[in-house]
Amino acid sequence: MIYLSNKEEINPQMEQFEHLLSASSIGELECEEIRKEISDRDISEERLTKLIEYLKMNQLDPITQGQNYSATDIQKRLDLIDNDDRK
Repeated sequence: MIYLSNKEEINPQMEQFEHLLSASSIGELECEEIRKEISDRDISEERLTKLIEYLKMNQLDPITQGQNYSATDIQKRLDLIDNDDRK
């Protein structure tokens, strides 16, 4: 887990951040830069929220990556494909 400097507890956003970072499609160098930013100094809630949104937009697709996936993941993917076909 990642801890905010000078803080004893991790807030729920930090747990979400760690999960999203571990499943992101961004390169290892960028992951390390983000980890360094978080561990080197206190990070504002606003910055953490922006990083979480960025990581949400850069997640691996569980279906095409051969990871475990649910029926909901499949439905979301089909909806995405269906919406693209309508354009």
